[in-house]
Amino acid sequence: MINLGTNGPPTKHDINSVLKTVGSKRQIFWINTRVPRHWQNTTNRLISQTAKKHANVHVVNWYRASKGHAGWFASDRVHVDLTGAIHYTHTLAAEIAKDLN
Repeated sequence: MINLGTNGPPTKHDINSVLKTVGSKRQIFWINTRVPRHWQNTTNRLISQTAKKHANVHVVNWYRASKGHAGWFASDRVHVDLTGAIHYTHTLAAEIAKDLN
């Protein structure tokens, strides 16, 4: 599981470094982001493009799962609260189960 992009956009170099380190034989579950910052869409697009190019990369779509659920986030609208953490974990587990079964 990788969550990269909440605090700033990853570069292609960052992503290539992760892919090289992890290797192609391991499954990568890359969680996209919902963050009220200008890099949100760029980050999510880069994660999606990476998954399309690499069969072992799966997108965990936190952006979609958290849409309309402002109450899942702390007042900074970046970090999840306890309810958000439960839903975040559920979203991750559901994607892993779907892709590995």
